[in-house]
Amino acid sequence: MPRFLTALFLAATLRAAPLEDAARDVAKRVAGALAPKESCAIQFRNPGQAPQADVTLVQRIFIQTIRPVNAEKTTEITVTLSQNPRTRLLVAEVRRGAETAVFISPYEAAMREKSALTVNRSMLWEQPDRILDAVLVDGGLLILDGSRIALTSIGIVRQQAAIPAAKPWPRDLRGRLQVKGDQFSANIADTLCKGTWRPEVKVSCEPGAADWPLAPGRNHFASPKLPPSFSYARIDRAWITAGVDGKSRLISDSGNPLAQFPQWGASVAVQPNPCGEGFAVVSSSANEQSIQAFDIAGGQAKSLSDPADIGGRIIELHDGGGALTAIVHSTGTQKHAAYRITLACSR
Repeated sequence: MPRFLTALFLAATLRAAPLEDAARDVAKRVAGALAPKESCAIQFRNPGQAPQADVTLVQRIFIQTIRPVNAEKTTEITVTLSQNPRTRLLVAEVRRGAETAVFISPYEAAMREKSALTVNRSMLWEQPDRILDAVLVDGGLLILDGSRIALTSIGIVRQQAAIPAAKPWPRDLRGRLQVKGDQFSANIADTLCKGTWRPEVKVSCEPGAADWPLAPGRNHFASPKLPPSFSYARIDRAWITAGVDGKSRLISDSGNPLAQFPQWGASVAVQPNPCGEGFAVVSSSANEQSIQAFDIAGGQAKSLSDPADIGGRIIELHDGGGALTAIVHSTGTQKHAAYRITLACSR
């Protein structure tokens, strides 16, 4: 019998461990097979359609244990959650050229309580060019990208106005759109644009006049009391920040760190908890492929929802006025999409 099939047979006869234990065991064995500081890339597969919460758990454990670093010559690691009605296997394949090492562990299906919240999404707009922001207006949708402000409705561009660029935009362009009545303002990198969307779309821009704390020439925010962050949000008397070092933090008003959440991604936002008092912190996952709601208490993050797959890589996630706006680069269509994200009480 081939070695790989033998390993599968032996693993299937072993006693299954809880998924977290199985993931830590396999991740440690994979890490032990790598040379110190060996460059590697990890790909996660879920052909058996295991719950997204299981996939997110395995991703977090493997990334924390192995800390992959890409280089020109990279060892390829493929982690697969395989399941059928009788057997669930966690399989890690380590490929160096023509050589392949396989690490396998059976695991148990997790028993979960029903989540308090459900994360719902609805697509607002999709286009080939990168979307910076999108805001719902009376009877339509305003779209901001690097070249225009567009007023759309029923999937059609009704009006648009070009945004004059005095110089080439930064490569990783960011923008934020705000609407008040018939007027709007838009921050794009270091430029402030203002205009009207009704009765017609008009815009004028002033380079160097942006009124948001984006670091000059960079794609992150710089604030005197907060660490450099890709995103941040206010919660009670503190701030949630997604730092450029890959760690999310709870920061007091005086700038003191209160808690740290290293398993989160680069996008954080805050919404009222629809199940009662308080707020829910919504964060992207470490691989930017899903979002999840949490309750922060005593410096700990408690899950309020299952991870919700977003259909691509999350570029932006922020308060869109009564809901969240997510900008996503689709892995399927390779287009950019704007989504409206809402939280619902599932109890």
